[in-house]
This record gives sequence, C-alpha cells and structure tokens, in this order.
Amino acid sequence: MASNIQFILNDKEICTSESPGMLVLDYLRRIQRLTGTKEGCKEGDCGACTVLVGEFKGNKVVYKPVTSCLMPLGELHGKHLVTVEGLNMKHLSPVQQAIVDEGATQCGFCTPGIVVSLTGYLMKEKTEIHEEGVKKTLSGHLCRCTGYRSLKQSASFLKDTVKDHTGIDALVANRMLPDYFLEIPDRLRKIQAPVIEAGNTLTGYCIAGGTDLYVQKGELLPESQVHLLNLHPEMKTISKKNGYIHVGALTTFEAFANHSEIMNLIPEIQVYMSRIASLQIRNRATLGGNIINASPIGDMTILLLALEAVLVLKKFPSGNIWILHR
Repeated sequence: MASNIQFILNDKEICTSESPGMLVLDYLRRIQRLTGTKEGCKEGDCGACTVLVGEFKGNKVVYKPVTSCLMPLGELHGKHLVTVEGLNMKHLSPVQQAIVDEGATQCGFCTPGIVVSLTGYLMKEKTEIHEEGVKKTLSGHLCRCTGYRSLKQSASFLKDTVKDHTGIDALVANRMLPDYFLEIPDRLRKIQAPVIEAGNTLTGYCIAGGTDLYVQKGELLPESQVHLLNLHPEMKTISKKNGYIHVGALTTFEAFANHSEIMNLIPEIQVYMSRIASLQIRNRATLGGNIINASPIGDMTILLLALEAVLVLKKFPSGNIWILHR
C-alpha cells in the first residue's frame, strides 16, 4: 500500500508513515497521546480499547465498534477513526449522562470503551432503543468494578432522552453528537484510494481480521512486512448464483449473520452468532481466517461443515467460500 496512511482521527486529518502493521491502540496511546482508549487485555476480550471505525457503505459513512488492540493501522486508510475524545462536547452526551445518572461507573477504566460502544449504537439509523440492544452492544465489555445492572439500566434513560433521535443527523441536530460528524463524508471522499502492492509473490504476514494473528504474533507484526487483505473489498461480497450462496473469504462474522440470504438459509443464525465472541470481534473476525486458523473448535468451521460447504481456493487476491443453498 502507499507509504503514507491517510485517515481522519476524530476531527483531525492524519497522514502518517508509521508501520501499517502497528496496532491502532499503540498508535493512539503512544503517538497521538490519546489515552482515553485504554489498554487492558490486548487480546480483544475486555473492550477497554474499543473505538468506532467509519467507512462508506454506499453513499453513507457507517460506524462499527472494534477493538483497537487487534486492528492494524494501515487498514484505517480512507476511514474515520473515533475515540472517546472525539465524542466529547461542552456538555455531557446522552450516553455520558446516562452513565452518570445511573451510577454506572466506579474506577472508570472500562467506561471510555463503553461510552464509545453505546454511542455507536445510537448512531445507527432508526435504532429502537431497548435493553436487549444495549446488552448486545455491551457484550464485549468487562466491567468488574461496577457490575452490569446499572449499565443495563442506562437503556431506560437513553430511551427517554434520545427517543427517536437516532442516526448521525438527528443526534447532531439535537446536540447529542459533535457537529463535525456531518462533514466527515465529504472529507473522506478527498482521500485517495490506497495503492495496493503488485506482484504474485507474498512475503511476510497476511492479515485479515487480525483477531487471532495479533494475539499470537502481536510483538512481531508491527516490525514485519504485512499484507492487509481487507484492502481488497472484492473478497467481502455475499451473492447467490446458480443455487449457491457465494461468500467471500473476508466476510466478517457479523456481516455473514446479518445478510438476508444467510438469514433465509439459517433462520437461527442470529441466535447462533450471539454465542460467539463479542460484537467488536464479530465485526473483525472473518470466515476465511477462521478456516485458515485450523482450530478444532473453530466457531464458523463447525457451521460450514454442517452445511456441507464447498471451499474454493483461488489465487490471491481472490478467494471464496461457497455454501450450497438447499
């Protein structure tokens, strides 16, 4: 990819030549000194390092919570990275106020990641605020000091305060989100697409979701040559053709579970997926990576075996998993 990585960090435009394999968490804390994003387990389990990553889906920028301890910096090119500092205003946001009013924090170490995730929940268009939605949003957060009762109670507070004012435009109009969010789409369009490395010979490490590779080799990757597979969007598609559902190798767990074709084929897929990892991890972990990892207890490989899936290997950068539609 290009030597310089360009993206927007909160309201600030970034152009950096740091290693593309550097963790987003380390970049935020060590380079930008944005220490609101906490380093906890550094394995994607605790949620303290959660950030929002916004990228275009059609003509709109859509935000997803991810654990910054498992995401390579180079993958941020052309995207919007939001930390807890980027959500602050002169007054408390509805999420911050809910946590205060419900007594939903004690030591405060986990609180920034929780604020980020709950804000991302409200930023979705036409979100119906309810306890189950809050519980799903908080599924990737551990908070041993506070406990979870008061955090879940924040759903009632948010429902009364935010009401139907969900989505970025409505939140900004009601002073519940900083104004600069409205300018992000136009600013992202001005960033040129990354330059993808050419050639058929790959050396170093190929990184997809990174949810397992960074846990295994987190100290090596920032200093190594890496190939960021998520820069190839053609490997993320799901389509139906000739009686088959074609699933790209880079399809994330969450994208898989929310696709209409998959929900028609597997009506209980949402229930099944809710038992796997957390929302932040499911937004990063890929089906192809789950297969390549070759774990005997792989969450998705079990399902694919039960579906009698056909694995099709293609030369990089192509790659698909085919699932027979019965």
